[in-house]
Amino acid sequence: MTDNQDFASGRSGADLDRELEQLLEEAEATVVRLRRELHSRREFAAQHAEIDKLDEHMANARVQWSEVRAFFEDVLSQLLSRESASQARSTGITARHEGENDRG
Repeated sequence: MTDNQDFASGRSGADLDRELEQLLEEAEATVVRLRRELHSRREFAAQHAEIDKLDEHMANARVQWSEVRAFFEDVLSQLLSRESASQARSTGITARHEGENDRG
């Protein structure tokens, strides 16, 4: 509308400005709602895509758990061999000390 049409309809420029501001606020609120809905739909689609790959994820999880198990078996083996070596050294030292006492 032009200024002449506004005056002819009896609306002032301030009324028109308020009306336009209200329309802009409503439009901005609508854009916010639409963006939220779009984001929600995208998240929903992404979740369903991951659910569709669930078999693949489970297969990878099994492989990773077997690797964790192998890691712990290796650590346990190393700890046991160190403990055995430590016991052997301490037994050898004790035997040497006892031998020295026998001679003295």
